[in-house]
Amino acid sequence: MAAGLIMMIAALQVSGPHETNSAEGERIGEAAFFLDSALSDADRTLEMATRRAFTANTNYVVTEGEPLQQAEQNMSEALVNGTMDGEPLDGTENASINDWNNRVSEIASGSGYELGITLEDYDFEENGLDLESSFTVFTVLEDPVTLASFNRTESKQSSTSLEDVEDPLITLRSEGRYVSQYEECRLESPAEKISEGQQRSQNSAKGEAAKQIDEEQENKVFVTDDIDDYEPSEVEDYEAIVSEQISEQPDSYNDNYIYGVEINVIEEGDKLLLNKEQLWISVFTEMFQENCYMETDTAPTVLDRLENRLISAEEESGITTFLDVSQLPDELQTEGSAVDYVYFNESSDYGSLNEIVEVSDRYSWFRIDDYHVDYWDLEDLVE
Repeated sequence: MAAGLIMMIAALQVSGPHETNSAEGERIGEAAFFLDSALSDADRTLEMATRRAFTANTNYVVTEGEPLQQAEQNMSEALVNGTMDGEPLDGTENASINDWNNRVSEIASGSGYELGITLEDYDFEENGLDLESSFTVFTVLEDPVTLASFNRTESKQSSTSLEDVEDPLITLRSEGRYVSQYEECRLESPAEKISEGQQRSQNSAKGEAAKQIDEEQENKVFVTDDIDDYEPSEVEDYEAIVSEQISEQPDSYNDNYIYGVEINVIEEGDKLLLNKEQLWISVFTEMFQENCYMETDTAPTVLDRLENRLISAEEESGITTFLDVSQLPDELQTEGSAVDYVYFNESSDYGSLNEIVEVSDRYSWFRIDDYHVDYWDLEDLVE
């Protein structure tokens, strides 16, 4: 009996601590999981904070009608604190890095933990119409029940698109009467030569690519493998014809054509430009009708545009679009390069003005300066 009692006491002494350790281990695991979850959406938070900061600064410039003096510092303050010069900035509510810090810490407190987050470093860089941002935080999670503590340094990166945000430079320079929103062009230059034909007319032409016979043929270019598969009456009303195969009767279908060219890169709806034997894909009209932007080496960056600068402050590649000069206020209309920052810059010399085949014929105000004709390799399209 005595031996049995001793064994029972021993069993109770072992099982008690074992149960407590299991409970503690489970809570410690939950604490670690909580910290992982709290940091898992930090990159998404960073992306939202970056876009909100940029949009809020842009709205401030547009609303006040005054450029920023230190756009990089203003962006940093809005990104971290949601403020401008220490005052709350409209549009950044609950979206700054510190807002995220406070929100996560409150959730931790509600779950019975103590969480401290320290912002150790942050940065952002311009990349065309994207802002590449990053931050590093040092976190300490403490569990007052188990006295467990977790220390972690976490770094996050994000790429934030600025598409659909208003371009403040054009708004300011046009006295608020011409609005352009950022959108990335499909091409890296206004026009790219894709092929040269073996048979061609002497004319130039421009239109939207159509790869199937369409009843509405005006301002369209019919693109086909072999034009000899069709009757002339089926295609004669197109603006022009492009065929991969040469034709036995090239002049019988249309006055404007290029045959014997590569068509594999042409997609339905592409804007095609025929210039003698050359076939081009272009975004000339998209640039001033839809305000798409592309990178150039002397243009202002998105932060420069917040400061109303016409050249890059850091000598970095910036972005540009074409202006529809006819839509500017009458007092701002003049004969100048349609390249936006060149048009408004009277103090720099970008060379003579050039008319572009088909484009300047349809839009009498359209010109491109020597510098950008050379930069974009458009010499063959100069009239």
